[in-house]
Amino acid sequence: AGGINGVSFLTRRPDRFQGKTLVVFTVGLNPVRDAAASTAILEQNFPPAMRDQVRLFHLNGALDCGKLNLLHRMMMKGLHGVLAKKKVEELTENDRMILNAYEKPVDFTDRKALRPVVDALKERERAAEAR
Repeated sequence: AGGINGVSFLTRRPDRFQGKTLVVFTVGLNPVRDAAASTAILEQNFPPAMRDQVRLFHLNGALDCGKLNLLHRMMMKGLHGVLAKKKVEELTENDRMILNAYEKPVDFTDRKALRPVVDALKERERAAEAR
C-alpha cells in the first residue's frame, strides 16, 4: 500500500519534468487525513529532488471483492482472516471498514472530491500560458 501505479514514468525521467508542477492523485479506501500520511506517500514514491514539484491529492475509492482478480481476492481473504481474529475492541476504524467491504461492496467515491484536482490542473495550465 502507498505505491502509486505509473509513477515510474515520472521518476525515471526527472529531467523531462524539471521546473513543472506534477499533479498526482491516489485512490484508495483509506483516507489520507494528515500531512504526515501525504509526506510518507511522497517519500515512498518520489526522489527528494522531485518532491517539491508534486501536488498530491487523495480520493476515496470503492471496493467490490467479487470483481477482484484471483490474486487480490486471495490477499483480501487473508487480510479478512487476520482481522476477523482480532478482538472487537482492538479493531480500528479501517479494520472495521475492510471487514464490511469483504462482506458487501462499498463505495466512498464522491465526484465533488475531484474539484481540487481539476482546480490544480487549471492553475497549472494558467501558469503555463503566462510563460
